[in-house]
Amino acid sequence: SIGGQVSVPTAVVGGHRFRAITVGGQHTCAIDLDGQPWCWGGDVLPLGDDGVSRSALPVRIAGSPPLVDIITGTWAACGRTSGGAVYCWGINGYGEMGIKPSGLNTRFDTAQRMSSSLRWVQVGGEVTTFCGVDHGDAVWCWGYGVFGELGPVHQSSSEPVRIEGVQGA
Repeated sequence: SIGGQVSVPTAVVGGHRFRAITVGGQHTCAIDLDGQPWCWGGDVLPLGDDGVSRSALPVRIAGSPPLVDIITGTWAACGRTSGGAVYCWGINGYGEMGIKPSGLNTRFDTAQRMSSSLRWVQVGGEVTTFCGVDHGDAVWCWGYGVFGELGPVHQSSSEPVRIEGVQGA
């Protein structure tokens, strides 16, 4: 059952073997040895119940090619392919999936390719803002931007905004 607290390490049910793992607002997501994304907990699961999805068992995210990285925000998760494309799923309220939102609770239960043609060597994120480093070491951010998360733009954007004066490492 979900909601109880566990004070000792506990194996994830299902016998999965993961090579990358990340924790979001109310969920955990991981990439298995074949590069396939799985999530458990709540909010970013493809269970079709309008944003209140919860599962103690890992749920495979459909529509994703093999991933090498995975990140989570509060209501969305994204993964990067070896070719630098980003695929996301969950709630895209502020464009954090890199897809223009059609409403505050726009939800995608299958992995969707980010609309930007940029190729990423690194991605990261938190809450409702995600950022990435491109092949030229430029840093770009997208999603919620009201408090300057996207630099001086001061508005949310599903299109990556280049953060001037900052380079990736």
